Amino acid sequence: MKLPTSSVSPQGKTIYQLLGKSKPQTAKEIGRKLHIFPHAVYRAVKPFIIMGLVQRLNTYPASFKTTSTPDGIDAYFLTLRNTFLEEFLPKSKKQKRGTPHDLNIFFIRSRQELLNYSNKDIRKAIKEVHHIVSGLEIPADTILTLKEAAERGVKIKFIIQKLDEVNREMLQNWKRLGIKVKYFPLIEARIILIDEQIVYITSYNPYHKNEAIGIRLNYSPIARLMNEIFTKRWNLGKEI
Repeated sequence: MKLPTSSVSPQGKTIYQLLGKSKPQTAKEIGRKLHIFPHAVYRAVKPFIIMGLVQRLNTYPASFKTTSTPDGIDAYFLTLRNTFLEEFLPKSKKQKRGTPHDLNIFFIRSRQELLNYSNKDIRKAIKEVHHIVSGLEIPADTILTLKEAAERGVKIKFIIQKLDEVNREMLQNWKRLGIKVKYFPLIEARIILIDEQIVYITSYNPYHKNEAIGIRLNYSPIARLMNEIFTKRWNLGKEI
């Protein structure tokens, strides 16, 4: 699936960050600050316009600004949802889960929202929970949810992507719960997989650690695919 972010370049990200810190700017002004040509600015900023994160103003010459955070995120979610449905819905119609309702897609806006929803799903887990974590301390209610899952016989695996965010006490607490833990370098995403049926994929920004923008899918083909990716990372991971 080609998500809308696939064409975002490092140069585009730099421009987006620049616009977020300043008033509207023209391509020429942006180019002067970043030492690139104006036509390169137009090309790099286009994906952000498509995603609704940057607005092109009707000025002469044209200028650009970032949208307000809620408006931008809502526009991005709408684009992401439509892209997903266009890509997968025609194929899924031949299967049992063949409508947007059956696919059960919704979007995550923060780390707290990720924790709230995933806790509910983990309480219903039967076989396994696979989790790629940032390393941030896990709240007490999530620890309790994982403990209860482990006591039901659910197998839990964590891949940690930032060791400097994990202290020895936290690691020992996880292991006491029966959680298997490995380290694999920065993957730049938070991923939770539950029973090869439910998958959470959200952003992970080391500089804004409580940010988590992403998606929850209740759709086994995607969950199985992501589980294969998790298993490969797990096999390459380092015991800690």
